[in-house]
Amino acid sequence: MASAHSRLVELSTIVSKNSAILDQYLSDNNIPQPNFDEHDSIWDKESPPDIQKARIALQDASTELIDLTTGSRKYLSKALNQDFTSFDTLYRLDIPHKIPVDDPEGITYTDLCKKLDIDVNAYALTRILKAAIVHHIFKEPSPGRIAHSAVSRLLVTDDLLFDWLGAAIEVVGSRAFLGRAITQFPAMDEANRSAASLNFGKQDGEYVSFYEYVARDPERAKRFGRGMSSFHTGEGYATRHLVEGFDWGSLAPGSLVVDVGGSHGDIDVAIARSFPGLKFVVQDLEGTIATAEETRKIIKDEGLNVEFAVHDFMTPQTLKGVKVFILRWILHNWPDKYCEKILSALIPAREPGSRVLVVDAVMPELGTLPNVTERDLRTMDLTMLGCFNAGDREVGRYRDLMEGVGLKFGGCVRPEGSRLSVIEGMCVVVSFPVPFPPGYPLI
Repeated sequence: MASAHSRLVELSTIVSKNSAILDQYLSDNNIPQPNFDEHDSIWDKESPPDIQKARIALQDASTELIDLTTGSRKYLSKALNQDFTSFDTLYRLDIPHKIPVDDPEGITYTDLCKKLDIDVNAYALTRILKAAIVHHIFKEPSPGRIAHSAVSRLLVTDDLLFDWLGAAIEVVGSRAFLGRAITQFPAMDEANRSAASLNFGKQDGEYVSFYEYVARDPERAKRFGRGMSSFHTGEGYATRHLVEGFDWGSLAPGSLVVDVGGSHGDIDVAIARSFPGLKFVVQDLEGTIATAEETRKIIKDEGLNVEFAVHDFMTPQTLKGVKVFILRWILHNWPDKYCEKILSALIPAREPGSRVLVVDAVMPELGTLPNVTERDLRTMDLTMLGCFNAGDREVGRYRDLMEGVGLKFGGCVRPEGSRLSVIEGMCVVVSFPVPFPPGYPLI
């Protein structure tokens, strides 16, 4: 039974009450119900003050209800999409770490400015931070003071999450250049002719791809790798879905599993813990491999059979006897013609019975998912388009890519109840039919 003081119930009551007021107003005035098909909406016209008040109350309560049922980690991503300016400022000035974590009264705006290493305009910074506060990033316990909210506190207590924020700012910022990219690079089929390329500007006189830009700065590369590790910890991207979603136990002891473009090897560590008889090789570019110190320590401390190897997945695979290739969050970063190249590069190492697992988001048919879910997916898809001229594909497009390089499409599955496939999406595409645990339905 809900508490008498339940905020969720209170907000629901406000929504219900004001929805009834608006509905009665429409009925009394023979006004059609609002929809997105009419050319002229009733709400675009002036309405009586009490009706305007009811609309605002309904919208305010609905927004808070959604925010409270989102969860702090996912809310960070949502808020970043809504208020990029404040996030960029708080990250670049390292503001979360300058506000006391355990003091509910926080710090005055004036003292916060004194902590910064620059002679910042206090009034301007305060305005930016107040914009963040209305998005529940920080709070103002009393006039003139700023303190941590549950959301902003995560940026101090979780170092990986703070690195994710730094990486995400560069990613999200690139979406603003999509219109210019379409105009300047209309084919949109090259990684170094993308919205991100315009966002970063020419490097040594040439446009570069997102990953080339990241690789030019070791600290940025390290931050990006750690940020992606944080991303993996979210329930929607939990490594356990792939650990449980493929019958790793059917592989013979000593079978070689190669994680192509595996970054810091988080997924390999997770699988190796459950299936120690398998051998894992994590392949990535030298700059990425060099920044995997934390994973190397875990591997050594736990005695896991995981190794790192420098390899460019655009070039022919050098390893032999590979039983399973994992391409997790790889193809959605590349235009189609490069995906074909990546898959073709595996041919030298393939043998009868070897498998290719492409783990990526799957785009649904328009309108087949709850709108709040599909909005998240479409936003992520545009992020991939802006950064890489790539994105999340429909099942049919994955099938075409596989069959286009001579692989047999084995189907698309999702773990039962997994947020990866339902919300963020997960597609496992294989070169040969693969035994999946029972109860894992087809998408």
